[in-house]
Amino acid sequence: DTWSSPRIFRMPNPAKRSEPSEDKYVMVMGGGMSMKRGIGSNLFVIDLENITNPGKILKVIDIPDSEENTITNSTPASPVLITPDMTPGISWRGGLVYINDLEGKVTKINLTSMTIGDDDNEINIYDSTQIFDAQANKENARYMYHSMDIAIGRDTNKVWLYMGTGDYEDPNMVPDIEAGEPPIDNVLLGIKDPMSNWSYKNIATPKNLDHCENAEGSTANCPIPSSDAGWKIHLPNSQKVTAEPTVFQGNVYFPIYQPNDDPCHAGAAFICGADDECGTNNSDQIGKGSGNPEAFSASKCHFVGFGILSEIVVFAGK
Repeated sequence: DTWSSPRIFRMPNPAKRSEPSEDKYVMVMGGGMSMKRGIGSNLFVIDLENITNPGKILKVIDIPDSEENTITNSTPASPVLITPDMTPGISWRGGLVYINDLEGKVTKINLTSMTIGDDDNEINIYDSTQIFDAQANKENARYMYHSMDIAIGRDTNKVWLYMGTGDYEDPNMVPDIEAGEPPIDNVLLGIKDPMSNWSYKNIATPKNLDHCENAEGSTANCPIPSSDAGWKIHLPNSQKVTAEPTVFQGNVYFPIYQPNDDPCHAGAAFICGADDECGTNNSDQIGKGSGNPEAFSASKCHFVGFGILSEIVVFAGK
């Protein structure tokens, strides 16, 4: 059940990486949603130049399903991509692909002409490495259905990835705490690629939430320590992210949904704005809206209305 949108670029020929004339157009996309373990937890690399067999699959890159939870892993989100023509200063050809999965892992995949890493290990096309784990399980419902956004930090000069969690298939879910159901614990995340900006090598132990600076409250560090994986914000009141975030002019904006206590009425929609490199809440900079209704006045994010927001779009600088 394919949810992922494809990303198209020119990839080096694995057998002739040093010859640009041998590069070919490919399409990469997530494996999709699956109810069966082992299906959909992958990335497809598809040949767009095969005349005999159009759409031939060049490679299915497996993304391991974690044994530490009972989630049937999938990759519904669209991958994000770095290529030389969108980022100045890159010496290789092809693309670095980042994809997040349902159980909150982020995987980096090499589809470039790079051959030697920082530690002089051979780097092959289709190599992959996990760089982050949001530690999702069915109790905290910290699922990742939506794609990430990506940017280069102005202050850190690092690759930053932005993402949020939430059960998109059951947005009105509110646990019965009095009956002993565990609380939902969704998060907003900004994480750094732990490798140098454009390099690639295997990560022995991927970072997780424990390595992220808590960006909530007045005690948050800005800038965050260089040793941290990034920043995190825990969402209150069973709130959920309902689309991919949007980076714009030093801030990242997340569309948020808070279920209504009355299941017969729609919940509230918010935009949460945060500093892209340290997570400081900048929602008050979004502008004047209709104001938070009394029931949601405790929220630190910008109230938009009632219902579920889609992706926030920037157009003409607004």
